[in-house]
Amino acid sequence: MAGAVIAAALIAAFGSFLVTSSHYQKKEDRAFGEIKSIRENNSRYHYINPLLAYDLPESQDLGEYSELHKKLTDLVEDEKSSGKADDISVYFRGNQGRWLGVNENERYYPASLLKVVVMMAYYDQAQSDPSILGRAIIYSPQIQSQVVDSEFNTPSSLKLNISYKVDDLIRYMIVDSDNGATYTLLDSLNDNKLDQIYSDFGLQGPNDNSAYEISTRNYSLFFRILYNATYLNREFSEKALSLLSQTKFKDGLLAGLPSGTAVAHKFGEHVLNDDKGNQIGVELHDCGLVYGRQNYLLCVMTRGKNVDELKNVIKDISALVYNENN
Repeated sequence: MAGAVIAAALIAAFGSFLVTSSHYQKKEDRAFGEIKSIRENNSRYHYINPLLAYDLPESQDLGEYSELHKKLTDLVEDEKSSGKADDISVYFRGNQGRWLGVNENERYYPASLLKVVVMMAYYDQAQSDPSILGRAIIYSPQIQSQVVDSEFNTPSSLKLNISYKVDDLIRYMIVDSDNGATYTLLDSLNDNKLDQIYSDFGLQGPNDNSAYEISTRNYSLFFRILYNATYLNREFSEKALSLLSQTKFKDGLLAGLPSGTAVAHKFGEHVLNDDKGNQIGVELHDCGLVYGRQNYLLCVMTRGKNVDELKNVIKDISALVYNENN
């Protein structure tokens, strides 16, 4: 029954999570004042200029969500003052495209959040070649050696020297956040494909940079594009969000919501070490789409000393935003 409820929520018409940020694309001013178009940064086409979405002004500019912005700002400051987190960033976007942020341009290590980009790269290819999802890839010892364990990314459930279909590996990567599946997919993915997606969205990509960081505002672009089905087609955008709604991480956004609330989301966790390899902190993030009486996007990134405290920070922010919108 719960699965049917989630499926029904996800089938809702693709709406108005409109994208914004001067970092994304070259924007074209329109005659509508602050409304600007954001177009795909793609040199593959000669005769078309694909529109990804429109950029609307911040909600506070028009007074919308001003009370929510104040409450979020106060909550973030309270959580930091109490020592639960060193840094907290929030990006919220309502169903009509108005948005607000608290420290939304602060940058963090995305970690497993980037698994969404890997999924999109494969689905983009599958639009023109569906057979790619049935292709079998072997989980080899060489791939296994790349897997790094962390608190949330437990040792891979994949079996050595066994072949797995790409479609199944994507499910393991998203639903279970399985690093073995992720590295297996990356091993068979042309690096240029990932670079192409970042380029299409006007974002700087990792480029094998271990210090790569991204903000809540920029990362939210991936979920907005999926919700609007403006990069992947409707079939694959729906497929991607359906998988993201089955993510097994329950301690972030979901913990602050009523039981049964449909959420398509992805978490990321990164351990911070000093020059000697000693752990000095941790980052925990959770970003996604919440489907309720008023659908909205919420992305929270945190940095601190204790991961359990960071879980509660994200939970508190999620609960506040939900209560203000339902």
